[in-house]
Amino acid sequence: MESISAWTLLVQQFFPGFTIPGAKIFSCLITGWILRTTRRTITGIIPLAIDDTLFHRSGRKVNGAGFWRDAVRLIKTKIVYAWGLNLVVLTLQVQPPWGGEPLGLPINMRVQRKNEKSLIELAVEMLEEAATWFGSRKIRVVADGFYVSLAGWNIKNTY
Repeated sequence: MESISAWTLLVQQFFPGFTIPGAKIFSCLITGWILRTTRRTITGIIPLAIDDTLFHRSGRKVNGAGFWRDAVRLIKTKIVYAWGLNLVVLTLQVQPPWGGEPLGLPINMRVQRKNEKSLIELAVEMLEEAATWFGSRKIRVVADGFYVSLAGWNIKNTY
């Protein structure tokens, strides 16, 4: 019991540098890092997630905007299109200490433009770039079914 309270006291020394929710996230991250039985890397406790979204923006000065399929407004019998930017976003997934769904903290993003690179090609670009940030560490990537073809790409340090 003393080692747990000593650990808590040690971690709490860093709390003044955070907001209350930030301190809770820091406490979970640092505790998970210490309790990890294999190599202690941030990507070992937090996977990367990739997904695309339609960001509703309009106007002639919005570079890359166009009509894209809007999966959020999709009706069972009809595909819905909307004006905006089609973004592919790479996030760090963090499980918040208060429970619920994981939080996705954006670390990279690409805009898909008509008649240019596909969403998959943009995702590969971001994953290859992220692999350079983490050196030789393995990166765990999660995504929805649309990105299943990423498994066929030979992206360095990903699984």
